[in-house]
Amino acid sequence: METQVSVVGVTGTVGSRVASKLAQKGIKVRGIARDPSQLAGPANVELVAVDLTDRLEVEKALKNSRAIYLTTAEIGEDSLALERAVGLNVVEAAKDADIQ
Repeated sequence: METQVSVVGVTGTVGSRVASKLAQKGIKVRGIARDPSQLAGPANVELVAVDLTDRLEVEKALKNSRAIYLTTAEIGEDSLALERAVGLNVVEAAKDADIQ
């Protein structure tokens, strides 16, 4: 199976740079974001819109990934609680998918 890295938060400053560098190295990249249309990055990054608070959506988006790079940003009024929920969703989905 081809190595695939999912970059969560691909439209952010860090996530977009990570995705770009991975793609330049020939690694298959899936960019995950709330609104991936904001990304101005390499054409060879697969972009997926995901509600990161929805555990099932996160799990589907991570399918076939071998690794994950997770970045989050302030989102809304209670951003710390939301960042925590998003992080836990991604970690639990990764564990269920046996992503190393």
